[in-house]
This record gives sequence, C-alpha cells and structure tokens, in this order.
Amino acid sequence: MKTAKQNSKSVERVNFLSLLLLITCQIFNSSPVSAYNNFYDAGEFEGAVWKFEMTSKAERRKKLQGRFRVENNVLYQKKTPDDPSYSKAVGKNYPKKLKTRMVLTDFRAFTKKGKVVTDMKGSFWLDFNRLGHWSGTMIDGKGTHWNFKCVRFQE
Repeated sequence: MKTAKQNSKSVERVNFLSLLLLITCQIFNSSPVSAYNNFYDAGEFEGAVWKFEMTSKAERRKKLQGRFRVENNVLYQKKTPDDPSYSKAVGKNYPKKLKTRMVLTDFRAFTKKGKVVTDMKGSFWLDFNRLGHWSGTMIDGKGTHWNFKCVRFQE
C-alpha cells in the first residue's frame, strides 16, 4: 500500500509528464516559422516610407534621391516639400514575393543640390536584398537606365 508521500510524488510525475506532453504537442502543432517568411514580411513595401537613391548607369555622377510611401500598392510622395503627409499618388506597386515591379506615372526626385526632377515616368524592377533593403533597375520614360536602391525609412 502506498503512503501519502509516494502518492504525492506520483501525482507530481504525472503532472510533469502531462505538462511536457502539452508543450511538445504545442511545438509540433504550431505553424512553422522560417527566416524566409520573416524576411518577406519585414521586407514588404506596404505601409512604409522608403528613402531611395538612383544613379544613372550612363553617367555615374548623375544621382537622384527622395522618398516615397506605399499604401494598398499605390506609391505616394509629398505634394510639396512642406507637406506633412505623402498624399500625391505617383505610381503602382506589383509585388511578387521577393521581387516587385513598380510603374511610375508622376514620380519626383531631387539632386544632391536640391533641384527637383518632376514628372518622371517609367518602371522599377526590384529584388529584396536584406531586411528593409531593396535594389534593382529603373528605366525612365526617356529610356535612361538607373541603378535604384531603397531603404525602409519609417513605418
């Protein structure tokens, strides 16, 4: 016949084994988490403000820079430099996993000296590089090829 102390130890073992079984089942039944999924989610354009730099492939010294925001796969820029929000629609984003294509209708960029380049049209083809960094090629409406890099700047 078991004593009260032996019964207590048996109950503790059963409780421990039940808890261990519960944890094991939880681990194996949870959805898999992969680095790929985490990078993809964190690398998406949606909802973020992006800082970009583009360099002409023909004239390496010709560089432009600026910012844009993406919401519902629409690219927005500020109407004026003093505008507090990104409210001017300037293009569309067509994401496909770790690649994206953006079509521009009225994009704007700035030279290093602050001169505004307006009414840019064209397309980007960008690849995900690492968390918050995308790069690729832009071909503007005049046929100029640009190296394009953008970095997540703000949520």
